Amino acid sequence: MTKTYLSGPALASLRASARMTENKLMRAGRYGPVLWHDRVAYVARVAVEHRIGQRFNDAQLALAVAGQPGRILILSDPEQEAV
Repeated sequence: MTKTYLSGPALASLRASARMTENKLMRAGRYGPVLWHDRVAYVARVAVEHRIGQRFNDAQLALAVAGQPGRILILSDPEQEAV
């Protein structure tokens, strides 16, 4: 099982809002716990979708991170892969 995390710029692109605004909302905990990786803040995709009531498909995510692979973080759960 994999979990997808979105950075502030990716979230701003998906929601058509300012990067600074989304980063502030992330840090304030509006979208749930923040995961820090290489000094970049990420929030779980499912938490964002639940909070705003909108689902993002893979095509929307691809457009949001176009040319910037660091804007999205995909982590696999090693316990699930071992089963």
